Amino acid sequence: MKKILDFKKITKPALLALFWGISIWLLYPLVLLNTQNAEKMKKVFLYRSGLGIVILLTLFGKSVFDLLYLQDDSKKMPLIKIIFLTLYAIVIISGIFFIGGKAIILFFKSNIQEITYQ
Repeated sequence: MKKILDFKKITKPALLALFWGISIWLLYPLVLLNTQNAEKMKKVFLYRSGLGIVILLTLFGKSVFDLLYLQDDSKKMPLIKIIFLTLYAIVIISGIFFIGGKAIILFFKSNIQEITYQ
């Protein structure tokens, strides 16, 4: 008898989607941040963005691992999978740089404002 749903085939994409959802939820306030909200929310954004960047780094490491190390040595990875994994890794690392840059800019702007107001 054929199984309708294979649990192993559903688990991996579901976990990947869950991690993406959590990281987007953690990082969306930092992406949409303006300077008026930054001063009162900087500590919350620091922890949220730090956790979001850690999740993105984990996803990046997983994609690079999947790209470089085959699970089965007897067969080659298809070219289309290599192309999509490479593009996926580039998107993740550019997102990490973007979010990290926004966090650094927020940090320096808030420190400059604290120095000028004292």
